[in-house]
This record gives sequence, structure tokens and C-alpha cells, in this order.
Amino acid sequence: MRGEGSRSHGSHRGGRHPGGGLRLRRTGRVTRIALGILFAYATYFFGGLAGGLIGIALMALRIRWRSPSFFWALGVCAMAAAPFSVLVQGLAFGNVTPGFVSRHGVAHLLVGIGLASVALAAFLEIPLVRGLGPNAEPPAPVPAGALAVPVAEESASGEP
Repeated sequence: MRGEGSRSHGSHRGGRHPGGGLRLRRTGRVTRIALGILFAYATYFFGGLAGGLIGIALMALRIRWRSPSFFWALGVCAMAAAPFSVLVQGLAFGNVTPGFVSRHGVAHLLVGIGLASVALAAFLEIPLVRGLGPNAEPPAPVPAGALAVPVAEESASGEP
């Protein structure tokens, strides 16, 4: 006979592995950290040193704000501010040269922040779109024949 608090090592309660919840949380945390490092590296790869710093800053903000809405708003605000920084720093007279681009680093930085922010927001929404977000249940199976298109039967007079 087993005691009140004892459990055999091979038993599975309710189809779950003992301690499975803790293992999933640890795996999820490791995955989030690995993806955060990958995102920071990708921003460095595409944006150089400034891009890498933007990626690290966004990962630091991700610790505080978990909602994709924050990063969508940050990206939109940064992209909306970029044209105004060009106006403040002065428009080009005639053709735009590489010197114009190098003189407008603030606009370049704002666009980089905006693009990285909306990319992060989109990546954060992928599990939500797939239905794998926090507290989401797996989708119910589709019953056989549910996807069949109903065909209208014709009446005796020949009208559908």
C-alpha cells in the first residue's frame, strides 16, 4: 500500500509528466532568452553598431513591457518623428548626396528604432496569431465534413 503522500516514480497523473509544468516554464524562459539574443544579433547584423544597441535597448524594454502594443506604438512614433528630424536639420538643395545622409543621422536612427520596434512587435504577436499565447487552449479538431460547401438543391420548377 502506498502512503498518503507517496507516489511511484513511473506514475503519470492525468496524462502529464510529473514536474512537466516546471520543465515547460524553464524551457520557455530559455527559449525567450535565446530568441532575445538572436533578435539583438539580427539588429546588429542589419544595422551595425547602432542597430545592435537598438536591439539591446529593445530587449531591455521587453523585460518591462511584454505587450506587443507598446512596441507597435514605439515603432509608429519613431517612424513619424523621422521626417520632422529631417526638417529640423535642413532639407537638401538640389540632388541628395551621400553627405546629406551622413548629416541626418538622427532621422536614420529614428527609422532604425521604428523598424526594429515593429519587427519585435510582429515577432511577439506570432504566438498570439497562432493561438499559442498565454493561457491559450489548443484549437478544437474540425469535424469531418465541416469544411464541405453546401450545395443548393434545385426545386421542381428549375429555380435554385
